Amino acid sequence: MKRAISLKGILVFNFIIVILITILFSGMNLFYKNKLGKKAAEIDYSGRQIADMKAAIADSEAHLNIFLRSASNDELMKFYNSSALISECLGNLAPVISKDHDLLLYSRIISQINESREDYLNQHFVNLQSEDGTALFQDIQHMTFTSSELNKNFYNLANAFITVNNQSLEEMQRSYFTFYYRQFFILLSFFLLYSLFFILFIRSLVKTLREVTDTANQLSFKQWNTGDIKPSRFRELNSVAVAFNQMRGEIIRYLDKLKHTLESERILHEHELEFARHKELINESRYRMLQMQINPHFIFNTLNMIIRMVQCGEKDTAAILLKSTSDLLRNSIEIKEACISLSRELLLLDSYLTILKERVEDRVTISLEIGDIDRSFEIPPFTIQPLVENSVKHGLAYVTHDGIINIRLEQYEDHILITVEDNGNGCDQQMFDDILSGESDLGIGIRNIQERLRLLYEKDDVVRITSSITSGTRVAVKIYRRD
Repeated sequence: MKRAISLKGILVFNFIIVILITILFSGMNLFYKNKLGKKAAEIDYSGRQIADMKAAIADSEAHLNIFLRSASNDELMKFYNSSALISECLGNLAPVISKDHDLLLYSRIISQINESREDYLNQHFVNLQSEDGTALFQDIQHMTFTSSELNKNFYNLANAFITVNNQSLEEMQRSYFTFYYRQFFILLSFFLLYSLFFILFIRSLVKTLREVTDTANQLSFKQWNTGDIKPSRFRELNSVAVAFNQMRGEIIRYLDKLKHTLESERILHEHELEFARHKELINESRYRMLQMQINPHFIFNTLNMIIRMVQCGEKDTAAILLKSTSDLLRNSIEIKEACISLSRELLLLDSYLTILKERVEDRVTISLEIGDIDRSFEIPPFTIQPLVENSVKHGLAYVTHDGIINIRLEQYEDHILITVEDNGNGCDQQMFDDILSGESDLGIGIRNIQERLRLLYEKDDVVRITSSITSGTRVAVKIYRRD
């Protein structure tokens, strides 16, 4: 048998996978954006260097022309500074220039022209001017030619930079779209695989719940020979299946035992009529108590409601209802004593109310008032639950909204008073008196509680019912302290 897995573990695992996928793709996006940002910054830096070089070339020509006309040493120094700036810009662009043949060619020509102008001035500075202080014609003609070549090669360099940058931008755009298309298809593939896994997971879960529901439905029609529910792949549902199988076994064993007991009582009835009557009442009370604990219709309706919640995606609520149902089933099997502590009875009531509140939804409000009472006080098991169910089933059956059920526990010197009151459709007081006296076939649940408590405490004032058509019904039950 395969090891059962936990529903909680599956949900946590899937949550972690989603987080890891999100972190992975976020990191990839961030890395790619940084890469694109660096490329864009490189292009921007190259553009600014080209602009600085253009300005430096223009300044060098202006200072050179002024120097040739005036022979000013200041203009000569400014010319040298502009030439140095041109060389500096070429040096800053060296990493980009080295990647392209045309850029490398034009940059070398510009560098050589720039250096030749400086060398020409250094070599002919003394003879550069005529006696009247103006430059000689052949010198002006030479410097004009070199400046013209410098500008021509600079524009060739700038155009080559534009071509290279355009190619880089196109490459970045292609790379950008390729990256995001791949990312999209990876995410789409992951989503499809994840959806397939989720569908298979839900189908397996619903299959197990449906098997439990079908078995409960068969039990509700007294088909006790149905097979055991097969173990589930999920640990939480395995607990429900085990409890359900144990419950079915207990029902069958109890019915077999009941058949033998009734047969024995039938024989004894001929000889001890009075004793047989009490014996039959005790057995009937025990049977009714077990029947109220494990009512198959109640289980069937609850499991159907859980299936609908799972199909609608209300997994948290479905998990709570599964736990409450499991607690009721387990306690219905484990409780063998005639009395249990009040604290345990309240835990059973809490599990029952958790399920009941989902069934009645917003049409009924249920309140529980517990005073300062001794929670170790002993009480017959499943005493409060039938009183609440009676209010929902009869008193509030036709109430569509604003229904109220108040449950109140108060402690007195020798007993605890349990009161269940509703604002539903009451009935004639005489009808309840007939129910408690046994003259009416209705109200078997309440009369069963009364007979159980009378047998246990040997007192008659254990159950009291007050009702009217306009104000609802109030059921008060006394639980006496046992010695």
